[in-house]
Amino acid sequence: MTDAGDARTGAAAPKAPRVGALAVVYLLCAGSLYGLLFSINKVATTNEVPGLAYVFWHTLGAGLILGLGCAAARLPVGLDRAHLRLYFVAGAVGIAIPVSLLAHVAPRLPASLVVMVTSLSPTCTYLMAMTLRMERFRLLSTGGVALGLAGILILVVPGITLPSFAEVSWLLLALLAPVCFAAFNIAGALLWPPKAHSLSLACGIQIGGAVVLVPVMIGTGETYLFPGPLLAGDLAILGATAVTALVWYLIFEILRLGGPLFLSQFGYIVVLSGFGWGAVIFGERLSGSAWIAAALLLAGLAVLTWSKRRSSRQEADE
Repeated sequence: MTDAGDARTGAAAPKAPRVGALAVVYLLCAGSLYGLLFSINKVATTNEVPGLAYVFWHTLGAGLILGLGCAAARLPVGLDRAHLRLYFVAGAVGIAIPVSLLAHVAPRLPASLVVMVTSLSPTCTYLMAMTLRMERFRLLSTGGVALGLAGILILVVPGITLPSFAEVSWLLLALLAPVCFAAFNIAGALLWPPKAHSLSLACGIQIGGAVVLVPVMIGTGETYLFPGPLLAGDLAILGATAVTALVWYLIFEILRLGGPLFLSQFGYIVVLSGFGWGAVIFGERLSGSAWIAAALLLAGLAVLTWSKRRSSRQEADE
């Protein structure tokens, strides 16, 4: 997923002065559900659902559910040029490309390692934003980047965590996903229409991502008629649809109740819950080196979050 609390949430996201119990419950639920999605990816793609078609169906379904939410709340889904540009650009780099990549590697790697890789999204976002001069250099953030890269190094050196170069190559492919999520954050920050509501944009971005996937599915032959031959694959699509729609809704509620800095803790819960779901569903057990890599990645995420909080406080005081 993207860097929670950044572009996806929008510049108009509220900042709550005090975080209540409900915001904590929502954060735990959203993180745990999104961690589950990585195991659902593996269930779908190992039960005869092509990766591209799987992402298309559950993204389209989530968009339609969010659209019903917009209709119930009487929130219009903008269809002008600015909105459509965001829908298709963000839908491509934030959903169609990275989620398809994660689905593609899901049958070939433990779900726990795949979810670990996505924790690099804030690191990639910071580096990309600094390159574009949207963020200034911060020594503390650079330390967080170094910790994250050290964790990834442990994962990608053959023989340390993964036994073969073939598995490492799949993990390297998965590393493109957080780069795409970072591009999504940057695109959202640059293209976010003024006075737009996050829930209606979430609906448009989901549907935009699904539309982008249509010609790719047809061109690659990865089409899938729902329902398909295996019940487990269809249930995985329905599960991913429900999880995606609910997580996006919860994220907006967390923003309303706790603000973007509180939401930035989302990534920790996703990684840890992803480990738990992988163990429960597939019996996955992380090696000692994988736990070291996870500790470094989470430490890097913590340092980046701390640096961002400190920078925000300093800017508020100025």
